[in-house]
Amino acid sequence: CRRQRTGKAMTVFWGKSIRHKVSAAILFTSLVSLGVSFAVLLVYEWRNARTELVERVSTAAEIVRENISAAVAFQAFDEAEAMLAGLESDNEVVAAAIFDTQGRRLASYVRDGYEFKMPEGRLQDGVSERTSEVLVTLPIDAGDERIGSILVAAGYGQRNQRFLLYFGMASVMFLVATIISAFFSRLMEERISKPILSLVKTTRRVTEE
Repeated sequence: CRRQRTGKAMTVFWGKSIRHKVSAAILFTSLVSLGVSFAVLLVYEWRNARTELVERVSTAAEIVRENISAAVAFQAFDEAEAMLAGLESDNEVVAAAIFDTQGRRLASYVRDGYEFKMPEGRLQDGVSERTSEVLVTLPIDAGDERIGSILVAAGYGQRNQRFLLYFGMASVMFLVATIISAFFSRLMEERISKPILSLVKTTRRVTEE
């Protein structure tokens, strides 16, 4: 009789343990899959937003360069500065400047209320990054001669806001998915654990006999 009670207690113990393990395994697998999927999506969006920003700023820099090269060649720097100020219509552009071949600033524009540190010395053509900005530098030519450089800088503010929006949406979706996964793990727990529990009970019964 004592052996039977012990066997029943062990069966209940193993039954609960198996149920919990099955439920935890299903829930854990689902959450890991969802977490990895959301992480990949957010990383892709972050990199894609940066690439799109660089393309837009590069296009803006090229357009201004084509229009401003004559003003720089004739040293009409007031006119050049007015052209740079036209970039204010682009909400992502925070600053722009024209430099001579020695790195001296000839004209500049900085969005009102934005603190921007202008680079010093000769500029390197191409794309560079700071903590909160991406900078695009292009050469300004007059014929076959280089007469200066144009710098256009864009802030990461809008990209960060969009990323935070996506992160918030992903968090809500992850929470909803967690609740759904927990619900289905409970349903699957019964279907998977019942045959196992039946086998355990049969094994216990044979052992007791």
